[in-house]
Amino acid sequence: MFSLAFLFFIGVGQFTSASLQQTLTATTQSSSRVRAGANSTLINDTDYWDYDDFVPFREDRHDTFDWKLLKEVLLADSSNIIVSPFSVKILLALLSEGAGAESITKKELSAVLPNIRTPTLARELYRRILTSLNEPNKNYELHVGTKIFTDEFVEPRQRFASIAEAHYGTTIDRLDFKNARGASEHINRWCSNLTRGHIPELISKDDLDSAVMVMTNAIFFDGVWRKPFAEETSFEFTFYRTPHEEIRTTYMTQQGNFYFFESKKMNAKIIRLPYKGKKFSMTIILPGAKGGLDELVREIEGDGLKRLQWLMEEVQVKVTIPRFHFDRTTHMKEVLEKLGIQEVFTLNASLPGLARGAGLNNQLKVSDIIQKCGLIVNEKGTVAYGATDVVITNKFGDTTVHEFMANRPFMFIIEDETTGTIIFAGKVTDPNKN
Repeated sequence: MFSLAFLFFIGVGQFTSASLQQTLTATTQSSSRVRAGANSTLINDTDYWDYDDFVPFREDRHDTFDWKLLKEVLLADSSNIIVSPFSVKILLALLSEGAGAESITKKELSAVLPNIRTPTLARELYRRILTSLNEPNKNYELHVGTKIFTDEFVEPRQRFASIAEAHYGTTIDRLDFKNARGASEHINRWCSNLTRGHIPELISKDDLDSAVMVMTNAIFFDGVWRKPFAEETSFEFTFYRTPHEEIRTTYMTQQGNFYFFESKKMNAKIIRLPYKGKKFSMTIILPGAKGGLDELVREIEGDGLKRLQWLMEEVQVKVTIPRFHFDRTTHMKEVLEKLGIQEVFTLNASLPGLARGAGLNNQLKVSDIIQKCGLIVNEKGTVAYGATDVVITNKFGDTTVHEFMANRPFMFIIEDETTGTIIFAGKVTDPNKN
């Protein structure tokens, strides 16, 4: 069973930081391409009763910011990490809609999509992705929700409210923040409902002190592997947290046809594990050496990953990965400041287009940006480059069985393959830690 809950939180205050101390509880693109040497096998009981005719997303992924964000987060901490670059971008885009037209705040926030030159194009991009994500599918359950909560004396600007709803699917609730308990319970009910109870408490009443606006984005995903692992084949074995530190953990394993590539230049293996529904997949990137994950993270780029995906061939692979289940809360303020998004957190923040109200004027700034994710990966599913390479190919009829044994820290990406959007990404350094 795959179950993932994600939430992203922004508090906007009048030149004061609202302390947010929380804990986490628990388009369609069709194209054809004949791959030389690819050997697709009909799998019983898989979606659409057809071949896994994977073709990497061809268009611009607009993921430069995603990879910069991911690198900063992954290299800052040695523990298990999961983040959602897409959800960060959605709320930064909403902030950009309310920023002063010629302000530094606007310029910094707009740099999230460096190749999108007009607000209209940015809105259309996000609208298209959100529409695609929210399309019903019997093979998985996915819900994306964005909600803005304001104090009752705050009146959102009509233009901002209209754009937020039309292009980002965002509605606004006005609450009495002076009744902090009632307001926090209202916000928590919304979050709990959307994440199917995985995040029952987003904020406490104390978190609303001096806050005038709270922006939230939540994602819930429940899906199953296209090729599930058999529970009876799971076993316990060694996982190398570092070259000199070993732990025992539970692995799941299977052998079958998977898209796989081994990069000699990067000293890494990459494998694609698809979910039912022909939309989402998990890509796992495994360094060749124990202790080599940080070096791999520093080296890899979005364009490099795209090249690796195009080099993957469907071959016989014995896949062995650990079960893992962990929660993560990430404070994004420091990370975003390193990426050049700075003024929105200062007294110079220019957000006149967000709201108006007695005593507000232009006295709004973002106090913090907090992201909360949870990930469960087991036998049934998951809740959550170099220009020149020596290619290991699978020639038609080759009976070679490639080995993918994730017994050391690795990186993962959960992608919407129909839009090229990174929904979640992270790393596993200790599969036993929650």
